[in-house]
Formats: sequence, structure tokens, C-alpha cells
Amino acid sequence: MKRQSPLLPLLLCVGMLCPLVSRAQPPAAPTEEEEPIVTDRPDFTEGSETVPFQRTQLEVGYTSTLTANSRLHTVGEVLIRVGVTPKTELRFTLNSFAILNTPGGSTTGFQDIFIGAKWKLTEAQKGYGLFKHPQTSLITSFSIPSGSSSFREHTAQSLFKLCLGWELTPKWEMGVNFNYSYVSQGGDRFDQFATSLTLGYTWSKRISTFYEIYGFVPGGFQAGNNTYTDTGIAYLVDKNTQLDARIGFGLNGIGKDYFLGAGFSRRF
Repeated sequence: MKRQSPLLPLLLCVGMLCPLVSRAQPPAAPTEEEEPIVTDRPDFTEGSETVPFQRTQLEVGYTSTLTANSRLHTVGEVLIRVGVTPKTELRFTLNSFAILNTPGGSTTGFQDIFIGAKWKLTEAQKGYGLFKHPQTSLITSFSIPSGSSSFREHTAQSLFKLCLGWELTPKWEMGVNFNYSYVSQGGDRFDQFATSLTLGYTWSKRISTFYEIYGFVPGGFQAGNNTYTDTGIAYLVDKNTQLDARIGFGLNGIGKDYFLGAGFSRRF
């Protein structure tokens, strides 16, 4: 019997949830004062901003990663963010379709689903500068073992992210994440920590870029630490639509260790 993708049942659940959220109060009409869309892609660092109340945001993308002699393509990278209160959003990371090419052949299938939430803890102190109190948020999420057999972990992965954001100048912004995960890799469980720092620069009302460094401690089960750096660009089509692209590489002493990708985000 052909295995049904877990993507369809989750989409149905999200589809049923969104009307329930919207019925809690008549939807507020967008105003001219509404800020442009703020996304959690394309960088590794998650932003400290939450999706506005009663708005839904869709973020999708594609990434190609080359490590030594293996290349991984992930198609989809679907993140659905639903603003359920002025300072809280629900997050649904649907399973991307993965294509892994190695010297021994190719493997395809879906990755696991993640479900979580983001809570805005504090607002940023007024004014610019690194020594101002940052805006802070907390992300918690866990995976559902729902992917294809080649990419599924048989136990849930838990993830916690503390997100901090500063406005350094009218043009420069900085974001920092501190992450903790209880990870399963091939049936082995271990604690994994990660941290990241990203600098964003706004060139115009439509174009912005970022520069980032991040790392994992450890990079895998009984493995050494991994560090990466990347840069990218975002183009604001309108207040609710964004296109993005990025490229990066590993600082891990591997001859071939880089990635690139692109994405699309839309707020409804």
C-alpha cells in the first residue's frame, strides 16, 4: 500500500484551526500604520517579533547543501505562523521533501513535522544602541515522527530558543539566539546547544541584507562542534510579501561545505 504523506492531515488541521482563531474576534482591517512583514527566514537566527494578532504568515523555501561528497536538497521548508494573541503565535513547520544524493545512490522522502509557539517576553527599550534593553521572545517546539523512513526520527525532538533583537541605528539591526535541543540521531539521544548572531542592514524601503555566524555544540552525536556563516538578501514586494535568497559555507575544515537557497513569504 502506498504510504500517505503526513503533509495532508496537518494541512487539514491548520485549515480547521485558522477559522477558529479568526472567530475569536472580528478580523481587524489592515491600516496604513501596519508595519511591513517580518519573517524568520532566510537566516538561521529567528527574529524576536511575532506575527500580528489575527494574521497568518506563510514562509516557504528551498535549500541545496553540499557537504563533502553528499548533496541534500530540501523543497518546501513550510512554516505557518498564526497570531493568536498580540504577543503569541502558533508555529507549524511542515515536512519538507528531501533529496539526498551520495556516492552510493539517492534517497528521497519527507522530513518530520514540528509544532510550536513563540511568545514575546519584553518590548525593546526606546532608542538605538547595543546597550538598550532588547526585544526578547521565546520559541518552544517539538517534532512529530511523521517523515519518511529514511528521514524520520522515532522519538520527538524538543527545541527551545531565546531570541533577542536590537535596533543599533536607523539602518542596522542585530539579532542573537541561544538554543537548546534534546536531539535524537539514529536512535541516540544527546543534548545540543546552538548560538547565532546576525546583523541586518536596510538599504531602502524594499531591500535589506544580513550577515550571520552560528554554531552547534556538538554538531552531532559524539561529533565535534560545527560553525557556519552566511549572507543573504530580502526584497519587499509589498507590505505583506517578501522574496529572499542566501548563500553560506561551513567553517569546519571540510573541502566542500556550503549551501544556498531562496524563499517566499506572504502575510494574510
